[in-house]
Parts: sequence; C-alpha cells; structure tokens
Amino acid sequence: MVGHLNSGTTIPAAKVYNDCGIPHVTGAATNPNLTKPGYKTTFRIIANDNALGAGLAAYAADTLKLKTVAIVDDRTAYGQGVANVFKRVAAEKGMKVVDEQFTTDKATDFMAILTAIKSKNPTPSSTAAWTRKPAPCCARWSSWAWATSSTSAVTAFARPKSPSWPLAPRPCPT
Repeated sequence: MVGHLNSGTTIPAAKVYNDCGIPHVTGAATNPNLTKPGYKTTFRIIANDNALGAGLAAYAADTLKLKTVAIVDDRTAYGQGVANVFKRVAAEKGMKVVDEQFTTDKATDFMAILTAIKSKNPTPSSTAAWTRKPAPCCARWSSWAWATSSTSAVTAFARPKSPSWPLAPRPCPT
C-alpha cells in the first residue's frame, strides 16, 4: 500500500496493514509516532517532524545566521510538532525566540500575527517565521516600509515539492 494523506490517517492504518502483512509506504506521514510501534511493514520515505524541525532550525542558525526568530504555529499536530522541535533547537543554537504566535491551518490573513511580531522589535534582516502558508505571510510582511533591506524580512519555511534533504527553506522576496 502506498499512501494516506497525513499522519492522522496513516498511524491507525499502519496497524491494520501490519496485522494483515501488507507492506505500507508513506510519503506524507511525518509524525514520529508512526514508526514507534516498530511494524515491519511500515516504511516512511521522508523525514519525521523531529528531523524537519531540527533541520529547519539548524539551517536558520548555521546557514542563514539568524539571531532572532518568531514562530507561527498553525496548531495542527504537524505544526505543533515541528514548531516545538524548531523552538528547542533554535534555543540550543543560540537563537532568541522573540515571539510565538498561533493561528489555524485555514488562516489566510496574518496581519494581526505579523503586527504582534513587529511590536517585539525583531531585527528585520534576521528574523524567521514558521508557517505552512508563506505566500500571504510574506506578502504582508514585505509590504511594510521597514522591511526594505536586501535580506528578507521574514523567511517563511515551507515543505518542498519533493522529499529532499537537507530541507532548504524558501526566502520571501523583498
């Protein structure tokens, strides 16, 4: 079996496939709990949430040299998992989390969230935000006058179209 849309459907299905001896491959389920039972029939071809969050934080600290970060979490199981690991690894790497905001996975208007982040006076050229919907977030952030440096005011991390590693974030256009 190849498939299932997310971890929420894949985790319970994995037990059924295991009980029936059916091999199961997922390219979408990132929750670390998927492989914890140790089913011999379950295979994941992408990094789990722990690796994603840690990889994004490492990239932000080591490659982008960010000093401050703001985290925007959509409160889904996926969003929370990645955001929590990102926050922990960011702190370990010496980045300061200046704000943590929450939204929903249905949100398209980030004005209130970005206004709150802006009020924390982050350094525009060294601030990152985590969101699964970077386009509306970037559009609003980039429209503010203070976000005019040649470096992106916010780097919104998005999952790539292909399951490649290391995972490279996509900078917002300025």
